[in-house]
Amino acid sequence: MQSDEDDEPCDGILRVSESIVADARFDADAGSDILAVLRSKGGFCDCEVLFNVAKESSLAAKCWRRIAAETDRSRTGQNTQS
Repeated sequence: MQSDEDDEPCDGILRVSESIVADARFDADAGSDILAVLRSKGGFCDCEVLFNVAKESSLAAKCWRRIAAETDRSRTGQNTQS
């Protein structure tokens, strides 16, 4: 997933999430459990954690607003390229 041209593309892994868990100094079992819960909620990569796990996310809201605007433009026949 990528919401803006300046954003880094998704690398498909939980690199940032794993780093946060490690920095919080959870023991190995607890860290594994936390990552398993993220995956069970649809968080198979860091961007999916933001979209599927967090109840509210400004990143998700920004993406959904962009998708809604593109959908509105396509319905009215306007060009989606700015």
